[in-house]
Amino acid sequence: MEARKYPIYMLQWHPAKPQFEWSTERDFKHTQEAILAGQYFANFFVNQARLSSHRFPSRKEEKAALIYKKYPIFTGDIVIMIQCYFW
Repeated sequence: MEARKYPIYMLQWHPAKPQFEWSTERDFKHTQEAILAGQYFANFFVNQARLSSHRFPSRKEEKAALIYKKYPIFTGDIVIMIQCYFW
């Protein structure tokens, strides 16, 4: 689904699951088609983000906002997401 006027998109599934989630309890398809579909949407969304003119005012502020400064918490025994980030 996509908005008519703004670059807003919605998927009814999580395209990264086939590439990055492995579980014996869930039936994630890891076929070539599933991987290619996930890669297609990843490339599409990254290219849409590249169209934005929004930038951080400085490199220092950008580095401070990166997710690499955060640590994921294992939550696989509580929710279906294996890892979550908390701020």
